[in-house]
Amino acid sequence: MFQAQAAHDGDAVLLGEIARRAEVPPDETRALLHDLTRVHRLVTELAGVDTPDMGPRWEAQAPAVTVPRPQSVQQRRRFHLDKDVRLEEGLHADE
Repeated sequence: MFQAQAAHDGDAVLLGEIARRAEVPPDETRALLHDLTRVHRLVTELAGVDTPDMGPRWEAQAPAVTVPRPQSVQQRRRFHLDKDVRLEEGLHADE
């Protein structure tokens, strides 16, 4: 799905394109897309976006990515000192 969408500059893709790239029959692809859309909510189905209507298109949701903020030297030292104290007290480092 990501490959098909990337080939279309990130735009939503028709069922046939997804099925071809996945090398899966269209009926099976439709069932998989249904699960990804309705159950897992990883894909969005767009209907009626073409004139004339070519059928629904699907687009993958961008995964949520969190980028850690840079920490100051003092914050890093404090974290490591706190972690060492917790380890000495018999606690796990992530508690």
